[in-house]
Amino acid sequence: MTIYLNPATKAIPGLRVELRLNGEVVTPSNGLVGIFQRGDIEIILEIEASLDHHVFTLDHQLQPQDKALATRLPAGFVRSLNALETAGAANQVNFLKSSVYVKKVHVQPYKNLPATGKFPTNVVCVSINGDLYSVGVFCQFNRVFFAIVKVESIVPTENTPVGTVLSFNPFSGLASVYSGDPNSAYRIFWPNMPGAQNLNYCRVLPIGCLVTWMDEDVTHLDTPTTYAAEIVRLRSVEFVR
Repeated sequence: MTIYLNPATKAIPGLRVELRLNGEVVTPSNGLVGIFQRGDIEIILEIEASLDHHVFTLDHQLQPQDKALATRLPAGFVRSLNALETAGAANQVNFLKSSVYVKKVHVQPYKNLPATGKFPTNVVCVSINGDLYSVGVFCQFNRVFFAIVKVESIVPTENTPVGTVLSFNPFSGLASVYSGDPNSAYRIFWPNMPGAQNLNYCRVLPIGCLVTWMDEDVTHLDTPTTYAAEIVRLRSVEFVR
């Protein structure tokens, strides 16, 4: 899984992301925006206009919505994407024309902890040259995190080890784990994931890592869902390099 924790990542050519909290530009530290219970966050996406791209949000059924909360700013709103400074006393700057979009997320208290609202209201999706990314914020305990996640998943085969993490979405806080049955997976929510020390102890379960559990750590679901059961406790986690 590919995850970027700095809005100013240069790993996605032609994309510039700016994060603002209550109108002020902020740069997360390893994904951590801060510790607060209330605030207005703006995710500003700037994409080089020449790129084949699509920006959209999702409805409650996870279907694309072009006219949802992602707002394209008026034509002519151009900022410095990949600015190139030229020589000379005027220190002129050449600007590449770009398309700019804004996604607004409101953080407010819920049960005395910060919350962004139910997924996918906390995410905006970006497709660039065929690659799909989710950009958004999410809360864990009393902390607010930011991430850009390349949307990927593993399709299990007969050679896939039981316990392989097939998908992980930090914005919904949910991971899918291979149970041994190609037609059904187990789910696990973020409070039951390990905390990553290098990510301010954000709870994550990257795609491809291997986890183990005992029979008593699994709750089978009576209500029909995509998942056959939920893992409520992990015994081990092996991160794949």
